[in-house]
Formats: sequence, C-alpha cells, structure tokens
Amino acid sequence: MIAYLIVAAVLPAFISANLAIIPCPGLAGVAPAALRIPGCDVMPCHVGHVMPNHGHSFRYETDFDSHFASETLTLRATETAFGVETELNLSEEDRNACNGLIGASCPVQAHQRLTHGTTIEGEGDFHDGIPVQIRVEISDDDHICMCTLINLIVH
Repeated sequence: MIAYLIVAAVLPAFISANLAIIPCPGLAGVAPAALRIPGCDVMPCHVGHVMPNHGHSFRYETDFDSHFASETLTLRATETAFGVETELNLSEEDRNACNGLIGASCPVQAHQRLTHGTTIEGEGDFHDGIPVQIRVEISDDDHICMCTLINLIVH
C-alpha cells in the first residue's frame, strides 16, 4: 500500500501536461499540435538559473506536422525580455533540429507528424521573477515548419 502511495506522489513529476499553444504572430498555420515542458502545467512556466550569472534553461518537447518534405531542419530560438529581443546562441548540435527529433530522423516527409525536444538555455542573467518570452522556430531550407512562443518567469 505504501508503494502505491509513493508511486502516486512521484508519478506526476514525470508527466508533462500539454500547454496552451501561443502561435507566433502571422504564423498560426505552423503552430505546433502540442507543447510540453516538464514541471509546467500552465504558462508562464517558472524556471531558474543554470548557474549564478549564467542564464536559465528549460527542456521542451513539441509535436508538429512537417508541411513539406525536407532533408534538414534548423532550430532557431530568440528571447525577449524588457522589450529587447536577443537571438539565443544554440550549439551546432542543437541548431540541427534533426538531432532533437524523437522517434524520427531526417529526411522528413511532407505531412509527417514529428516530435522535437531539446533544452534551451537563455542568455540573460535574469532573476527575481522576470517575465521572458522565448520564440522557438524550426525551419527547413525554404519554409518555417513550426513556430511557437513560450512564456517564462525566471527566478
């Protein structure tokens, strides 16, 4: 009986709820079908620092449809705080969005349902409950395939 109680108490920490989707302005047609951030049930999601004075990070997974066949996919992320948008410096491995595909790989087919996940590290040394918006965009050579906004509170 105690084991069941422990499982019931711990299991929700490993399950991520689908968050409300915030489409990128003018790009509602490429909004993801689902967005999950571990430990966050509703936006804004609360995140902390990776290390003091070294930004903040969060892991996400998103489900989206590739509208076109493509050999490659590229991840781009920006962060907006205090009205200033900053391009995030993603590693070469993370910029290659094919590396973050879960249960699939590149090349991708047109209209294929994909799941992408990675950890995004923000640039700013924000704390004390600063609101930050992250724009996550996946594109192929010619098209934006997925774009969503993620609202965070950085502590």
